[in-house]
Amino acid sequence: METTLIQHRRKSIILCSRATRSAGFIILAAAGALAVWAIAVPVLGAPLTVSFGPTPIQVVTPAAVAATAAGAGLVGWGLLATLTRTFRNGRTLWKATAMAVLLLSLAGPLTAGTTVGVKAALALMHLVVAAVLVTSLPRWTGPREPGKAAEHASWPGTSSGAVRHPAG
Repeated sequence: METTLIQHRRKSIILCSRATRSAGFIILAAAGALAVWAIAVPVLGAPLTVSFGPTPIQVVTPAAVAATAAGAGLVGWGLLATLTRTFRNGRTLWKATAMAVLLLSLAGPLTAGTTVGVKAALALMHLVVAAVLVTSLPRWTGPREPGKAAEHASWPGTSSGAVRHPAG
């Protein structure tokens, strides 16, 4: 029975490690977008400004860049987790969805950017975030094999998730 508890603890550590890695990749994606901002604004001196229709011109701040990248990463991670637990080909569905979202998201910088340089910098931010998330998240999210979600949620040798105690 001790072995059962140790095996379960190992699985818990592996699951925590996956979550930590996925969160790390989201932070890396935000850092990549911030790196593009840091090169475009302070180094090249290009103010990143956008204008949506008749609204006044807005400045793209580092906080907005980081928050948007992290938010997109969290939404993508949640969708990936749901798809991998629901569908046999969840990762493939997620990658196709992620690429469609990337293409749609590029419409923002291309239409709202005020200059060609701003449009290029904003589009590059989108591409950097997508590159990190699409290549990294599917490796560390969800069960490794379809139908394994129930196994991750229960103690070894049980189907209901009941806690097994060593005989004492």
